[in-house]
Parts: sequence; structure tokens; C-alpha cells
Amino acid sequence: MLHTCRTELDMLNPDVPCAEGGKPDGFDTFLSHHLRKDIPNETEKNEWQKFINKIHTWDRQEQSFFPFLAYNSVIAVCSSGGKIYGGNNLCISKKRFSFFYVKVNDKKQVKE
Repeated sequence: MLHTCRTELDMLNPDVPCAEGGKPDGFDTFLSHHLRKDIPNETEKNEWQKFINKIHTWDRQEQSFFPFLAYNSVIAVCSSGGKIYGGNNLCISKKRFSFFYVKVNDKKQVKE
């Protein structure tokens, strides 16, 4: 399985995928939404319910989060560890790593 991340970073240099461009805080914004120290490290639905409550993101029906242990792998996607994929600031990792994919419903519940 290939894991991709969409960033708000522009390609400035072909040999530096996802280098910062017109939105200097784009990379930091991406990290603050998807790679946080307080992300649950398990698939327990109740823990994710608490977490989504805490960060108030019920308006996003599909969400992705990386375990903080994957920090170096995620950072690498937007440097030498990644490559451009399909344009529009999309990069893909050169190696596999895990992430959590969470779906929520309009009743403010994490789906099974």
C-alpha cells in the first residue's frame, strides 16, 4: 500500500519535492493537523472519539493522522524521501509507513 500526503507546499526545485513556496506556513499547518503528539496510538474507537472531540474536527467526515513515531518518515516525504505524484503539490513516499484513517458521521460519532 502506498501512502500519500497532500501538503500546501509548492514545488520550487525538481530535486527538492514539496519545497516551500507561496504559502510559508503550509507545511506547519499540515503537521499540526495530521502529525500531533496527542494522536491515539491505537484503533480503539472510544479513544478516537475523545480525540476528535478535543480537536473539534467533526466537520471533516474523513480524516487522516500519522502516529507521532512516524515523524521522520512523514518529514522525509517532503524532502529527499519523497517524489512528486500527479502534480498540485502532491508528493508520495518512497517507502511504506502507517497512518490512521478516521471516518465520522453527522451525529458526531466515529464510525466503525
